[in-house]
Amino acid sequence: MKNTTIYIVAFIFLSLSGHTASKNPYNQKGNKMENSENANYMILGKYFIYSIIAYEDFEKKQKNIEDFIIYIKDEDNEIELTFHPNLANGENPMLGGKTSLGRTVVYLISKKDKKIIKINYQK
Repeated sequence: MKNTTIYIVAFIFLSLSGHTASKNPYNQKGNKMENSENANYMILGKYFIYSIIAYEDFEKKQKNIEDFIIYIKDEDNEIELTFHPNLANGENPMLGGKTSLGRTVVYLISKKDKKIIKINYQK
């Protein structure tokens, strides 16, 4: 189950776009990384671990992770991950972040303990 979780979370982040880190083929020292020209997206490892932590709870309560976009906010002592559902074909947005594909959920995870501090489901 743990390996499945890792592969699913990896797939999610590889399918995300628009994050500035996802378009940088260079490491922090400015050296071009091997095989980076073949990569479409990247995720920083420090965010990947928090994604796995949140996903383990998410999969128990939500439908299909492929129907969600994940937003990451790095704060001083916590990481905030927001799982926001897409709209189904022909669906209009509803107040509160709920769609036929799921509902928005926000995870606040401690950087120190790497544990979920708070879960907030949008209504």
